[in-house]
Amino acid sequence: MKLISLNVEEKKHLDKVLPFLEHERADVVCLQEASNDHVLFLQSQGYTVSFEPRCIKEYQGVDFIEGILLASLHPATFQTHFYYRPCTEVITEAFDSKLDRNNTLRAIIVGTIIYEGNTYTICSTHFTWSPNGDSACHAQKGDMEEFLRITQTLPPHIMCGDFNIPRHHNSLYQTLISNYTDNIPEHYQTSLDSAFHKLTDSEEKKHLLEKYMVDYIFSKPPYRIEDVRLQFAISDHAAVIATVLALK
Repeated sequence: MKLISLNVEEKKHLDKVLPFLEHERADVVCLQEASNDHVLFLQSQGYTVSFEPRCIKEYQGVDFIEGILLASLHPATFQTHFYYRPCTEVITEAFDSKLDRNNTLRAIIVGTIIYEGNTYTICSTHFTWSPNGDSACHAQKGDMEEFLRITQTLPPHIMCGDFNIPRHHNSLYQTLISNYTDNIPEHYQTSLDSAFHKLTDSEEKKHLLEKYMVDYIFSKPPYRIEDVRLQFAISDHAAVIATVLALK
């Protein structure tokens, strides 16, 4: 099974993201910061799509709903679990200084997918952002507790997404790898794309582009992930492309 996970950075790179998805034609696609444009495109390509709104954003003067997405070319059913849900409505994203966090929903889409006679559990999420990526903020710590409480009730699974937790920098990375296998090869030191990422314009922070691996495909036994590669020049994050082997 071919699997792709990608933070598409809202509507900014449709001219690159959509041809990439059409060319790769992965069996399962997990997107973060997705919009209805991505949903409609994947549906037109034959995918069954689950989309969970996260917040309202603006692009070229027009508001749109941004969220996470899980799509499958094969028979699939979906469930959504929230690990941060301050309200039931989808609202405009803003930083709450009192809570030291964004005010938007955080969820996991869990897909149960039938592929060549085997049942796979694959999840998509966009984890909580921290003002300082090198350290876990209070919001990340609290949300990680709830995230793990939820995921520990799931069957063995694959967890994909942008985690906003740089490998070997943020302490919550150790928490993640005590529960999952990190399948991103160590020779990849970053998943941020300096050609597109906003940090490129910051003299103070652009060095972070060289060391922030934040996009992952995590797994639990008995799943095996192989042939993992990152592809840049698509969005402000690299696409993670991998092969998921059948359960033994």
